[in-house]
Amino acid sequence: MDAKDTPYEHSFTSQYLLSPLSPAEEHVLKYAANALYGGGTDTVTATLSGFFLAMVLFPDVQKKAQKEIDDAIGQFRLPTFSDSDRLPYLAAVYKEVLRWHIIGPMGD
Repeated sequence: MDAKDTPYEHSFTSQYLLSPLSPAEEHVLKYAANALYGGGTDTVTATLSGFFLAMVLFPDVQKKAQKEIDDAIGQFRLPTFSDSDRLPYLAAVYKEVLRWHIIGPMGD
């Protein structure tokens, strides 16, 4: 199924943008949407930075993970959550990146 054919639900922001807003409501929407969308960007950026660093430092791991993806999924579609059972090495790489490049304090 192509992305254009995939059904979707309107997001928090798009639901409100489809209806007329007063300037005050639009102002509130901007700040609320910023908080929702911006709230996770620092952790995602830190995780991706750690992942890319690991792939540069360990190209053999990158090649093995790419081979697992190609063997399980092929080259003509993106992975989905239903593919996770066929990607154990990739899951281990992800967990190792989180262990190796901690994105936040873990407590005592």
